[in-house]
Amino acid sequence: MSKDLVGKTLEGVVQVLGDEPEQKIEIDGKFFSAELVLSKLREAFALVKGYVAKLGLQFNLHEIFIARLQKNVAASLLGNGTIELDFKMLFHPVSRLAMVLMHELLHDKGNVPKDELVDAMVANFFPEGIKDSAYDAEEVINFAKTAGMEIEELWQLYRKGQFRSIYIIYAANIHAPKIGNKNAALEEMKRVFPELTFTEKVEVGWTTKRPRFKGVTKVREETARNVAEAV
Repeated sequence: MSKDLVGKTLEGVVQVLGDEPEQKIEIDGKFFSAELVLSKLREAFALVKGYVAKLGLQFNLHEIFIARLQKNVAASLLGNGTIELDFKMLFHPVSRLAMVLMHELLHDKGNVPKDELVDAMVANFFPEGIKDSAYDAEEVINFAKTAGMEIEELWQLYRKGQFRSIYIIYAANIHAPKIGNKNAALEEMKRVFPELTFTEKVEVGWTTKRPRFKGVTKVREETARNVAEAV
């Protein structure tokens, strides 16, 4: 039965497991009951669905496919916005499976390519998640705290391509005496978000245009690119 699940969507997997609950699924020489796997999937789905719905994201089982990924790769976001979930994840604890699904969904089909920001969001829901992450979310978390923002607010602004708004909020907060200045804010913004391109401020007649940021949205495999300009 294990081979039959590879290539199917999670929607299809749920149907197969529900139709054959007495069957056994084999992985690395070990066998698991279809009924147990289905129960864990449904529990993980409930955790993920409730959280991402609050953020305005869609959780569609027909957009997540089961695949055999490379070693140590739990899931992958593809250029067309679909997600590949490694077959072995079906046998992980519910919390781990939910974290992996949530991580990929929080990339928002590539609109949020920054793994550290996504991991900070996951850690916001699963406090233990940050320790389990392959990326360092502390830098982004500290940036948000200095800016006086919640991680979710930072994620939403980034997701919408409102990079200049992030900069303005951060700059306003470090303008306090003995903390820093606008140049410091700009350098920190560029350091924490190196994936963004930056345009220096320019004089136009009697006005001065503020610094602008532009982000190139891409998934980790760089199978998709989508330019989002700051508002």
